[in-house]
Amino acid sequence: MADENDLIVLNESRGLIYRMLSGLYFSELTVPQIEAIESFQADAFDVENEEMAQGLAMMQHYLRTFLGDTRQELACDFAHTILAIGAQNKRMALPYESVFTTKEGLLMQDSRDDVYLTFLREGVSLTQGTDLPEDHLSFMFEFIALLCDRFSDLLREGKRSEALRVLQTQSSFIANHIENWMDNYADALELSARTEFYRGLGRFTHGWEVLDAGFRTDLEAALSQEAK
Repeated sequence: MADENDLIVLNESRGLIYRMLSGLYFSELTVPQIEAIESFQADAFDVENEEMAQGLAMMQHYLRTFLGDTRQELACDFAHTILAIGAQNKRMALPYESVFTTKEGLLMQDSRDDVYLTFLREGVSLTQGTDLPEDHLSFMFEFIALLCDRFSDLLREGKRSEALRVLQTQSSFIANHIENWMDNYADALELSARTEFYRGLGRFTHGWEVLDAGFRTDLEAALSQEAK
C-alpha cells in the first residue's frame, strides 16, 4: 500500500505549482511573487523535465540580471503579451481556451460554457465581481489547485474512493480544457513576449503539464491498486 503521507505531499506540491501559475497568468507580478520565483527550486520534485527546467532558468535569469525597474518592465510585457493591449495581433497570448480553440479566436465560446458547467458541478464559483470568462487559464489552474486541496483532505479522512474521483476529475478537466491548447498557447507566449521572463513562463507551464500528467498517473495507480 502506498504511503498516504507521500501521496499527500506530492499532491500538495502539485497544488502549490498550480496556484503559482494561476497568479502569474492573472495579473502583473508583485514583489512577493518575484522573490518566490527567484528562490523556487524545481528539483524539489526529484523528477527532471528539461523544458520546465529551461523555462525556470529563463525566468530566474531575467529576474536576477535585469538592471532596470523589473516590476515595471514585466507589467508592460504582461499588458502587451497576455492582455494584448496595444498589440496589432489582438490574439497575442490571451490566456483563454476559447481564443485558442476557435478558428476566429473569439472569447465566450463553447469551451467557456463547458468550463462554467464543470465549476458549477464541483461547487466552485469565481470571486464576486470578477467579470472575466471562466475559461481563463488562471481560473482553470486555480480550479485544479482547489481539487488538489480536496484530494488531500479526503485522503486524511480515509475516503480513498472519493479522492480517486477527484483526481480523475482533475485529469479529465486538464485533458479537455488545458492540454488541448497548451502546445499552441506556449508557442504563442514565447513568440509574443518581449521579456525572457514570459518566454520562460511559456516553457515552464508546458513542461509542468507534461510532468504533472505523470504525477497524476502515479497517484491514480496507487489509489486504484488499493481499491482492489
